[in-house]
Amino acid sequence: MRRKQGVLAMVMATVAVIILVMEALPSAPVTADDYENFSYRFVRLYSNVNLTDATVNPIPGLVTWRYDLSHRVICNGTDPFMLNIVPSAIPNFKQRSYIRNTWADKALYPYTRMRTVFVLGKTLNATLQGLVEEEIQTYDDIIQSNFIDSYRNLTYKSMSWLSWVRDWCPEVPFVVKTDDDVLVNPFHLKTYLAKELERNAAPSDIYGRVRARNKPMRKGKWNVTKEEYKLTYYPPFVLGPAYIVSGNAVDRLLQYAAHTPFLWLEDVYITGLVASAAGINRVQAERTLYTKKLNRDLYSRQTAFLLGADEKRKKVAWSSIVRNSPVKYASRRKRRGS
Repeated sequence: MRRKQGVLAMVMATVAVIILVMEALPSAPVTADDYENFSYRFVRLYSNVNLTDATVNPIPGLVTWRYDLSHRVICNGTDPFMLNIVPSAIPNFKQRSYIRNTWADKALYPYTRMRTVFVLGKTLNATLQGLVEEEIQTYDDIIQSNFIDSYRNLTYKSMSWLSWVRDWCPEVPFVVKTDDDVLVNPFHLKTYLAKELERNAAPSDIYGRVRARNKPMRKGKWNVTKEEYKLTYYPPFVLGPAYIVSGNAVDRLLQYAAHTPFLWLEDVYITGLVASAAGINRVQAERTLYTKKLNRDLYSRQTAFLLGADEKRKKVAWSSIVRNSPVKYASRRKRRGS
């Protein structure tokens, strides 16, 4: 009996080792050919909503631009699969540079099919504005609207980029909104969204870290007074650092925003109050797409967003992503002459 128990224990230990080894191995890489031959079917839905109640939020109709990239072809003719919108504070030159040189590098476009646009507000500091204008001339990837850039104006910033997407990239299947301190694995993100289109060619959803039955905070940084929002709970909303809006949801968000009382908390307002009024579904993708830890899921499975990482951790994470990316395998193939 003891001998049988010993054999069984050895078998179980062997199985456990095999499982651990399998967990440690990265999944089979997607080849460069898979990315270069990428195709998808996206059905664009045009909503013609006839809202008869009074307009209570005039912001969508008041968006004007200092720089709008209208001279560039961002979407038309290039057919990006994803448009990445990065709201960024005026002084965050370093963060924007890091993004351009890593996951939003234009050289990755054949593999990611993603274009990136930075969204800025206005500054009254002439020196800062001069530096921004130099950056615009150098990189040509910034849109700047005519409202003061501040934390409490983030909802204005979201209204502005939604308006810009509607006007200049109306056919893009997905709009990815990320803060400028988020690290993205664009290869995983593209794979995830391509699978979503296979399930539904005409999505009208918002994907992200969904929060339900959150109460307004009446004190602290995110303090909301009862005059600003009197109900006990917010509607379900998606946390702001990184979320995805399907292209079909953009029009509806803008149309219903004009009829939804303003709230300065951008994520609660856009993905909660306005999305609820517009009947837009929120898809919980927290366990699938997001992490706050450096782990192999970020490069070997399907995690796409690393949140709250410092520069050192981002550097380690991006190196791992590139080592396991189709770009790496494509360069190896070219060196072999195949």
